[in-house]
Amino acid sequence: QICVESPVQLTCEAAAQKCCPVSRNSVFQEKGETQCKCDFHTFTSAHLGVGAELVEEICRDADLMSTTPAKEQLTIFYNQSGGDHWSNNDGWLNHTIHYCDWYGVTCNENQGIKGIQLRQNNLTGSFTNLDLPWLTTLDLAENKLYGKINWGF
Repeated sequence: QICVESPVQLTCEAAAQKCCPVSRNSVFQEKGETQCKCDFHTFTSAHLGVGAELVEEICRDADLMSTTPAKEQLTIFYNQSGGDHWSNNDGWLNHTIHYCDWYGVTCNENQGIKGIQLRQNNLTGSFTNLDLPWLTTLDLAENKLYGKINWGF
């Protein structure tokens, strides 16, 4: 209500802190706080014209912390192919880096994963229950991999 009565950025930031209190007891609570602030500032930007410059940064942070089915499958892919021992695993499983910026991952304009290119990258392992139906390109040649990956084409 305070943000509605006094729609200025400083007031709305204070209101967001009150509505979405800082809680560092667990990663789950921190994710919830970040998503709450994203929702709050998206609302104030759209309906009050305040805080638009905060929305992109705060919501990107919330997106980085979120778990999506694609991100879950990429995590399984990483673990089943010995990701810790890859020649290059830059960004992988780092919650501060969007998966579209992980080494070898390509995304479309909507940040949907469209390809994985990890040719000759020391991937080793066996895939089980790996489902990557949204992929349109997959290049894992010259690695030591076994099993089946369900993927797009």
